[in-house]
Amino acid sequence: MTDHDVTDGNGILPCFDPLPPARPVPDYAGKTRLHERLLASVSCAASELDESWRIIGSDGRRICPPRDGDGKILCGFGVALLMAELRVTMGGEEPLLAVQEGTGKIWRRVVGNKGRMYWRPIAGVDSEYGIPASEHMGDLDTFTRYCLQTVPKATLILGVRYAHIGIARRYDGLLSQTDLVLDTSPDFGRCWALDLPDVEWDPFRAGRYEREAAKILDGDAAVKMLARIIAAPVAQPYPHGFAVLAGQGGDGKGRTIDAIAAMYGELANPFSLAALLGVARSSSTTNDQATSGLLTGLLAYDSDAVNPGQGLIENLKKASAGESLSMRLLQQNVVSSPVTAFMLLATNHTITLPSTPEWKRRIWQVPFRRGNTDEAIRDWSRYLGDGSDPDDGIYDALIAGTMSFAFLEPDLVTANNLIDGLSEGGRMILDAVMQSGPQDADGMPIDPRVPVNSEDIASVGRRERSEQYAVMGLQTKNSRNIYGDKKPCQVITIRDRNKFTPFARLWQEENRECLEEEAAERSKADGLAAQIRRRLYDVTPPPADVPGIPGQVGLLKSVEGFDATLLIAPADAWHGKGLAVKWQDPASRVRQPLATADPAMIPGVYGLLPDRHVIILDIDAAKHGGIDGIDTLAAIPGLTVGDLVTMVMRSPHGLHLVYRMPADWIGRVKAATHVHGAQIDLRTGERSYVVGPGSRIVVDGSVVEYPGVVALPPIVRDEDGDGGCRRLPMLPPALARWIMQDKSVFDAPTSSAAADGRRPYHVPVPADDGHVPIPPMMPGATHDVLRDTALRIAGRAAHRGYDRQWLDGEMDRLRAAVPAGHDPRDTDACIASAVDKAYSGR
Repeated sequence: MTDHDVTDGNGILPCFDPLPPARPVPDYAGKTRLHERLLASVSCAASELDESWRIIGSDGRRICPPRDGDGKILCGFGVALLMAELRVTMGGEEPLLAVQEGTGKIWRRVVGNKGRMYWRPIAGVDSEYGIPASEHMGDLDTFTRYCLQTVPKATLILGVRYAHIGIARRYDGLLSQTDLVLDTSPDFGRCWALDLPDVEWDPFRAGRYEREAAKILDGDAAVKMLARIIAAPVAQPYPHGFAVLAGQGGDGKGRTIDAIAAMYGELANPFSLAALLGVARSSSTTNDQATSGLLTGLLAYDSDAVNPGQGLIENLKKASAGESLSMRLLQQNVVSSPVTAFMLLATNHTITLPSTPEWKRRIWQVPFRRGNTDEAIRDWSRYLGDGSDPDDGIYDALIAGTMSFAFLEPDLVTANNLIDGLSEGGRMILDAVMQSGPQDADGMPIDPRVPVNSEDIASVGRRERSEQYAVMGLQTKNSRNIYGDKKPCQVITIRDRNKFTPFARLWQEENRECLEEEAAERSKADGLAAQIRRRLYDVTPPPADVPGIPGQVGLLKSVEGFDATLLIAPADAWHGKGLAVKWQDPASRVRQPLATADPAMIPGVYGLLPDRHVIILDIDAAKHGGIDGIDTLAAIPGLTVGDLVTMVMRSPHGLHLVYRMPADWIGRVKAATHVHGAQIDLRTGERSYVVGPGSRIVVDGSVVEYPGVVALPPIVRDEDGDGGCRRLPMLPPALARWIMQDKSVFDAPTSSAAADGRRPYHVPVPADDGHVPIPPMMPGATHDVLRDTALRIAGRAAHRGYDRQWLDGEMDRLRAAVPAGHDPRDTDACIASAVDKAYSGR
């Protein structure tokens, strides 16, 4: 009998075929004679004139309850319907009941809302057929299973059957796995949980899904995770986890759940997470029935879920692992049955479940992109469809998910991107964590350790702390307070970095806004000159490894790109700042390379002679009431405080700013005094020197000290975030333009390479410097990988000063790695944008 034999557009078609003859049931402990009698004596109406029937079965038969010799009905309508469906199944017709392969779970084939027949799991025979406890019918579940054991084809496979292939969860003892079932296998003709005969399992549809989902989800991992969630009810190797669609309101979560539920049809049940956790403001009866949707379907969804980190989280833990839960319906006994449904939740709120291993492996999170437009959400909804068309996008997602499970791809790591659960006390904790210890290149704290008794968070209560730790992925543990007294104590650290990242980004954004506001106020109040003075004078010098000149020389050596020669001569050869020996000759004994010089041999004063590609700006104090060098710097058009982030050395009467020299300046810049008549002198490559930091000279009988290095360039991380070093920056364009305007500085005319704002390429590429790694790019997921790789290539060239030939060669390698179908205009745009950002300092 086919589906179309049973139903039409108006309901179930009547069937007056007699029930198949009863077959013997195997004996088992606890079997009752009453059950066999009822199975043998149930009947159905033979014609429309027969009015002895009491209930219609899912196959259209009019079921007549068994009667005794006096005509008394022996059982209720529910028991009669069960016995009739067992007779149909055992008699060789299309099964109406089946046992799930490997688990013994009973499934029933019923008519759905759209008139089609489908399989669904049942929590128990009594609850499914409405058999009240007052009938005292005994253990009907066991009787049903023994009946079905006699029917080989009444075995159901948990999985999805496409047109020519099936994806099944197979059991082998205590183990289970996801298998491919070909249409040539005998199992392909069995009963399947989800049957999609009109849908072809086409792997290319997975690529279409990934392209569309990337427009609305936050990251590639979220795209793959959503596909696995959609396929989990029928393809997950074993019951594990629950899904959370997270995002702000109106970002497409509800539309996504609607499409998933429509595809699964009667196998999807709405449920209340609040009732499952026992926190719903309703009667206890509602909470007792909360598990119904979890025990009678493959998908249970709550489109507006409460925070799962509250109430009876033990129920949530059991449900996420497929363990048994209890259900009590009115007038029926308590039913305990394994959970069959995969839970799908949508929430606009942060989850407060702790970041412990038991929960991290259970929660599958899909962060939706912030700021999705209404048009994007409508396009996403139209793409997904409702499953009525085999070409609907929801089937693309199902195919992508079943492929992921069938090919044994590992679970992904995703995190919630919501930050609304942060309380006032949580912000205090976040602020303390973000400012504890050094940060990496992305601004994330590397190893924060905040003592729990810190005064900064003393006002945060114990309960609020516990909640906020869970919200942000933090933990407390006994460890050394490495940023304080070095003693062991209870400290706050990061447990789940993925969970903490959105909050760190929030702090960075807010901190950046505060710093910008502070900088704007300071600029308005004091002017750029005051800012420069604070930047260059009101600083704490970097700590040296050893005191005195050896420590200062060590700081000089720590800056990559600063190459110089030390002028080391006896003390009596120095007359103030002047050196009474010939130092210009490269063979002079007083010249020692900085890289190999022994600081211990320096008597107390030495000279610092920059190499050809280094330029030193000597900023002097004002004389006779004139304008000092700082005021001159502040008046240079386009100069910012950020341009002065370089190596800075203090002198008794000013500052020395050190930069790399533009490529076309090398060998042609004079050792100029008073550039543009200002208190700024130039000490250029191998043409002039400055007194080295840490030196002590005698002028007119008085000892004058050179304080030393007061600032160093920041540490620049490598592309992969590991390692890093301090690199001497290029002379800023604003300073280069200002110097070039003084024609007396140069021996010959210069090009405009440094003046037009571009950073010249001049440093040769070391022989041991390999290519930038280029990750594989898949069709439909190319743009982000292309953009990030281009930024890494351009960033390395800019920070290390590599020549244009190296940069062009690496970009050509990147172009060759882009999939053939990708838009070449996007490739060129990504590369051009990366070069612009790297060389403009953005």
